[in-house]
Amino acid sequence: MSREIGDSEMGVWAWLVVIIGALLLLGGIAYGMLFEIVIDRPATTREYLVLVLEVMTLVLLAGFALGVVAGGVWLGRSSFGPECQRRVAMWCLVGLFGSCLVIVVLQGNELLVGSRSSIRFLVQDAVVAVSGGTFAGMLLGGYDANLRRRAAEVVAQRNALATANELLRHHVLNGMQVVLGYTEIVREEPQEADERHLDAVADRGRGVVDLVQRMGYLMRSLAERTELYPVAVAPIVRDRVDDLQAEHPEVSPSVRCPEPVRVQADDLLGEVVWNLLDNAVVHSDRETPTIEVTVTRNGDRAIIEVADDGPGIRDERKESVFEPEESTADVGRGLGLYLVETIVDRYHGAVHVEDNDPRGAVFVVVLPGAAA
Repeated sequence: MSREIGDSEMGVWAWLVVIIGALLLLGGIAYGMLFEIVIDRPATTREYLVLVLEVMTLVLLAGFALGVVAGGVWLGRSSFGPECQRRVAMWCLVGLFGSCLVIVVLQGNELLVGSRSSIRFLVQDAVVAVSGGTFAGMLLGGYDANLRRRAAEVVAQRNALATANELLRHHVLNGMQVVLGYTEIVREEPQEADERHLDAVADRGRGVVDLVQRMGYLMRSLAERTELYPVAVAPIVRDRVDDLQAEHPEVSPSVRCPEPVRVQADDLLGEVVWNLLDNAVVHSDRETPTIEVTVTRNGDRAIIEVADDGPGIRDERKESVFEPEESTADVGRGLGLYLVETIVDRYHGAVHVEDNDPRGAVFVVVLPGAAA
């Protein structure tokens, strides 16, 4: 199942980084007040130079501290999962305590017997080193987490490609074997052939074509890492609903999109909507299936819900329903929801299924929103 994206609120590890940055900022302010920096008016050139250096020190301290705070906010708003956020926070702590240890080791003597002036510069060195070490630790943590995430994506992509290859071979071979079987019946016993055989051949042929198209979308989603851009959801939903009605006139669909909603996506968003709609129709047990598509915004997240009045999905199947199936009964089916999950995952979103009331299922897609 695709990874769950976080709420608009930041996680505990991101808050830890922000708190560390805030403490560093308070430490810089305390340092400036304790030693009365930039309070005395300089009278000589040397005092002016000292003042400039002290101001530069304060600016450097503030820059490091605010950089850590900004990094924590960015971390909370990023697509990093809790484990990656934890690693960044741990790297911050390593930088903080590591720089403290270096200061203690290198200037231990001055900590014990230094004069007031030496203590002042010792404290200056300490706060700068600690702030800089924490900031460097945060940068290294972000780099490390990004590398690990990319490595995980490569492994997931390789596994998905292997799965797709197996499914393609399985479904195409199965479908073509059925086509060849009925073709042999028509050829050898034309008098026994009827519309059922021709319909079976046509159905299997359309199934293989549909499979190849779906696999093309899947390969594109896995292989192409194109830049995401703001996409308006409502026009895509309405276009796909129109396509559904044209293909299935018996369906009774409705669309509710009370406000303009945009998400970070690309032109494959339409395939997400289409496969959810198609899944609702294919698995419906009603002569006139009813499908309701709702698009809403919750904070900085956009939510697309596709509800149907079909038989619903058992609780034990609610997670595995997104896994590819190797059914021999219907070529190409069983890949739609897998494609949905793959594309949504690339959008840094999440998809899950809930029970509809009084019957049926609701597929919920949550995506990062984009500015209107």
